[in-house]
Amino acid sequence: MGRFDSTPEKKVHGATIRAAHIEYETKTRCYGHVDCPEYADHIKNIISGEVQMDGAILVVSATGKRLKQVETKVRELLRTYDYPGNDVPIIKSSAHQALDAYITEPEQAVTGPFLVPVEETFPTADRGHHATGRVERGVIRIGDKVEIVGMSGTARTVCMGVEMFRKSLDMGQAVHGFQSGSVRAERG
Repeated sequence: MGRFDSTPEKKVHGATIRAAHIEYETKTRCYGHVDCPEYADHIKNIISGEVQMDGAILVVSATGKRLKQVETKVRELLRTYDYPGNDVPIIKSSAHQALDAYITEPEQAVTGPFLVPVEETFPTADRGHHATGRVERGVIRIGDKVEIVGMSGTARTVCMGVEMFRKSLDMGQAVHGFQSGSVRAERG
């Protein structure tokens, strides 16, 4: 968590301004961790779907006196919104163990046509473009034909690369853990 809290913005403003992603693994899963800034303007990112999450963790200092107050308030707030506040685990140890034990994997939509809502595009050093977003449905492999559908019609192209967390992959698919990736396509 230190990587999130060491930014200049956090030090100056007391709030994390830029969203950040890190990746880590447990024995059973690979996680993409999204920093959810305290800064109120970033709530729109969550509502709009720009930041998508399958679960949430609230980290509180276990050495402070406020731990019990936070636990009571969180349970009360969950019950207010018809969640089982009394049944939500309060883990006073490894967050990795809590993730594996209490956050269920969402359904995987690997069948059906490939679909990724494009969040951002940018040119590459060669003749292609990167399109970033979360794979919602299907599978894509390098060399697959791709249709880019949008406000200005449909463009047909070919997938030239797939990445997740800056790692090159042979394919991308709509499975838990493929949080945010990019597909490199040749201009066509």
